[in-house]
Amino acid sequence: MPELPEVETVRTYLDGVMSGREIEEVILYRKDLRFRFPNNFRKTLEGAVVRRVSRRGKLILIVCCKKEDKERTQKKKHEKNVFLWLVHLGMSGRLLWFSCRRACEVVRHRHVCIRFVDGSFLCYEDARRFGFMEVAEGCEEDHNSLRLDRMGIEPLSKNFTKQWLWDGVVQGVRGQGRTIKDTLMDQGCVAGLGNIYVNEALWAARVHPFRRVGSMSRVECGRIVSSIKKILSSAIAAGGSTLRDYRGGDGELGYFQLRLRAYGRGGEACRRRGCGGRIVRVVRGGRASYFCERVR
Repeated sequence: MPELPEVETVRTYLDGVMSGREIEEVILYRKDLRFRFPNNFRKTLEGAVVRRVSRRGKLILIVCCKKEDKERTQKKKHEKNVFLWLVHLGMSGRLLWFSCRRACEVVRHRHVCIRFVDGSFLCYEDARRFGFMEVAEGCEEDHNSLRLDRMGIEPLSKNFTKQWLWDGVVQGVRGQGRTIKDTLMDQGCVAGLGNIYVNEALWAARVHPFRRVGSMSRVECGRIVSSIKKILSSAIAAGGSTLRDYRGGDGELGYFQLRLRAYGRGGEACRRRGCGGRIVRVVRGGRASYFCERVR
């Protein structure tokens, strides 16, 4: 599943090509993805102008306004006139940008096609159909989406600190009986983290993924937060990790996987200098965890 760096890579690309364009037509090749499209989905988007493309966790937030509101919504005080088009890529979803009409050709796994007034297209393809699309009134900070309200802290925000992890998680309700890996992957706790980057961050922080949260020390909290921020930032800069089905908004592969130190390296020697241990692979709950055998 695309995680925060992959979604941020797509967001950055789409913000550059979509902002300011007017949506002329929404073509739906089916009635649902993971969930049914909202009844007002097509009507809400058609005739809207894209203001910007944002992100929250693994969700792409396309901020739009109706054409007649375009001029008066240029200033922040008129943010109430905008709405959000929420896109989740699921396990294998791709948002692809085309500049020609050939994009409307029906191809396997293409479920949505957005045609803009200038003739360009945004298409959504998803072999597993685990993604979804919704619309919600408001902007990123002020909206009526329960889905966004339930999301946890952004790991790259200034509020995600050692003290937050210690006070809000280790010493809080979330720290009772859960493993550190499961807690970090809980989107209601930390938004955007998934299996790849949690494995990498815990390896870098020298923390066993199956340790109970309540056993973490302040020092370990600091190492975990620092590792998460560093790894996510590096992955974004590198264009996102390549999953088997993943493509960026322009169809290009991400390539941070070439730098992964633990994930997918079961049985290999640990890459920590002077360690001498090996990377262990353990599957729990359908997810594989990778960690050095010498970390307890």
